[in-house]
Amino acid sequence: MARVLIVGDAADVRTSARVLLEAAGHEVATAAAGPAGVEAARREHPDLILLDLSPPLLSGWEATREIKSDPKMAATPVVAVSADAAEQDRERASAAGCDGFISSPIDEKTFAPLVASFLPGRNRTVDGQEEIDRLKTDFLAMVSHEVRAPLNTIILLTHLLEREGRTPADAERRLHDVHVIRDSARTLLWMINNLLDLARLEAGRRDLHPQVLDVESFLREIAESYEIRSRDKGVSFSVERGPNLPVSAVLDGEKLSRVLINLLANAVENTRQGQIALRCRRRKDAWEFEVEDTGPGVPASVIAEAFEPPGRIRSGRRETGHGIGLGLFLSSRLVELMGGSLVLASREGQGTRVSFALPELAESERTPSTS
Repeated sequence: MARVLIVGDAADVRTSARVLLEAAGHEVATAAAGPAGVEAARREHPDLILLDLSPPLLSGWEATREIKSDPKMAATPVVAVSADAAEQDRERASAAGCDGFISSPIDEKTFAPLVASFLPGRNRTVDGQEEIDRLKTDFLAMVSHEVRAPLNTIILLTHLLEREGRTPADAERRLHDVHVIRDSARTLLWMINNLLDLARLEAGRRDLHPQVLDVESFLREIAESYEIRSRDKGVSFSVERGPNLPVSAVLDGEKLSRVLINLLANAVENTRQGQIALRCRRRKDAWEFEVEDTGPGVPASVIAEAFEPPGRIRSGRRETGHGIGLGLFLSSRLVELMGGSLVLASREGQGTRVSFALPELAESERTPSTS
């Protein structure tokens, strides 16, 4: 059976979990929350870590981040034990890297089987290759479908433009068609950039390129096209700056812009009324960014799946997110690469807020590529 490490300070949760797992044949170790839990994970080399998110919640969140940032422990499943009411804290833990959740109080009948379902190697084919091949096939089919749609739009409208007349009505229709072609081309470029980012990450390229950014110019350039598209839909768009915002910042501008473009693209695509806000502020030693919208929101039941490739989140019958479902997944990975963690807060029918904080880089902090 498996070696399971239970990390947490709540004695009732720790005791119940230990009794049930040992009865199921697992070898169980326990540790206190915070640094002691992280140290125990390094020492015990468990097959799975159960992390109690009872107060203080922050220690559990930080422990998850530290465990997942250690290359020797990154592949170890971390499953949070959390009360249903603590949804927002569960979202933060998911963003930090938790692989799943189990509600407390613990159900004696389902707890051990549920824990076992998170163990490595469960629910897989004999060598895993069949499942990998199926996922690749599904992904390629989805890419082909998504790329074909904007390409067909561009081809159709360019044919129509060739045949249009010269009347004022034709000129107005032509201008509309040109705008549609431009938006379709931008969608294609957005998809291709995401695919290139995915390829770089899969190839092990983790290089950082710090540069001095003019903060105001950077925000204005990022927001410009999305502000126009948002207002064309009747949705207000604002860029909100924190007080005493420094003039410049040393960050990886290319990766930061890619993250903000992904978040704004999702917000504009899914918001039909209300407003979208891009926020930037400096707090202590970190730069904080946030994109908030009044779109359809994300169901609480699938928040944990938001950063998994290449799936999409569904709200009712309508899909939220467009392109090939890589935006949030890639954004979370790019933010982690820059030293932060993406946090998604959303309520179905009330909108979505995605935020992250990044430490300022030193210009000498350029990381060489490993490829």
